[in-house]
Amino acid sequence: MIPASRWSSRSLGSRLQHDFFYACIRLGGWRLAYAVLAAVVLFYTLLPSVRKRSHPYLSRRFPGASRTAMFRHTYRLNFTFGKVLVDRAVRGIVGLGKVEASLEDTQHFLQLLDEGRGLIVITAHVGAWQWAMSELSFTGRRMHVLYRRDVGDVDRQYFEHSEEAEPPHFIDPCSDFG
Repeated sequence: MIPASRWSSRSLGSRLQHDFFYACIRLGGWRLAYAVLAAVVLFYTLLPSVRKRSHPYLSRRFPGASRTAMFRHTYRLNFTFGKVLVDRAVRGIVGLGKVEASLEDTQHFLQLLDEGRGLIVITAHVGAWQWAMSELSFTGRRMHVLYRRDVGDVDRQYFEHSEEAEPPHFIDPCSDFG
C-alpha cells in the first residue's frame, strides 16, 4: 500500500503522451484511442513498478492466482481504467456520450435544488464524478467538487477539453475546508 504522504494523482504519462491520445480521439474517435491504449497498457503492464501499484488490490481480489493470471488481471484493470480516461476525454473533446435520466428524475433533481439548500451528490465510484458533472450542467448552477490534484498533473478533466463546459470549483481535501 502506498502511504498517503507518497500518494500522487499524477498520471504515468507525460503531457506529450496525453496530447497524443487527445489527437487520436480527434482523428479517429474512441475506437482509435482504445486501439492505441491496448498497446500502451501492455507496455506499462510489463513494468514491475506499475504491476506493484495494483498488487495489493488484485492479490486480495484474486487470492492464489498464478503469475500469468495476475498479469492478465493487471492488464485488464489498467486497460479498464485507461478506457475511463479515454471516455472522459472523448466526452470533452467531441461531446460523445450521454447519461440517460428520466424526465421525472431530472425534475426531482431540479426541485431539490430549488429548495435553496444545495445538494450533495455522491457517486458510487470516484472515477465517475467527471461524467456526472458534465451531465449536471443543465442545472445552470455552480458546482463544487472535493478533489485533490497534484500541481504537475497533466491529465485533463472533461471540461478542460471543451470551451463550453464551465469548470467546477475544486475543494482540496487537504485544505482547512476540505
